[in-house]
Amino acid sequence: MICKNCGKEVPDGANTCLSCGTKIQIDVAAFQEAVAAAPVEPTKKKYPTKLVIGAIIAALLIIVIVIIIDSSGIEVDYGKFESTDEVTLSDFSVEYNSDVSLLSIKGEITSKIDCYSGITVYFDVYNEYDRSIATCKIETDALNKGEKYSFDDLYNIDAGSNIKKIEITDVLVF
Repeated sequence: MICKNCGKEVPDGANTCLSCGTKIQIDVAAFQEAVAAAPVEPTKKKYPTKLVIGAIIAALLIIVIVIIIDSSGIEVDYGKFESTDEVTLSDFSVEYNSDVSLLSIKGEITSKIDCYSGITVYFDVYNEYDRSIATCKIETDALNKGEKYSFDDLYNIDAGSNIKKIEITDVLVF
């Protein structure tokens, strides 16, 4: 804005000119035109605080439930057999489909010595009540020193409940 008395620039919102002290009168028509020409920004919708907090709590609960369900995998207890003088057991993963009573187990057996007849791995299957409900075995053919045997086996086990873990109970090298 320009002072009509001295012609100097007057800051917006000032009531008097800072140079000469003259009281500034607002041109109402110019003010109304400026207001009409100014872009109007839409107001942001403000959500109630309780609604936002409730949504955050619901999302956190869903995340926790997913983590609990996802972490309910079947444990593999290698015990003293994970790595012996003769073999290494590795990458065992276990899944159980209770709808069809199938236990799927995958993994690798690596021979540290020449096994002329093969390797047999015995394991017990435990239900959610920590009761042994089955004993199963994985058998390999003859393996040379350093050779790996990868397996993906299925076992028909009617657990009557969820399977909690498998425990390796013995490894026999022939």
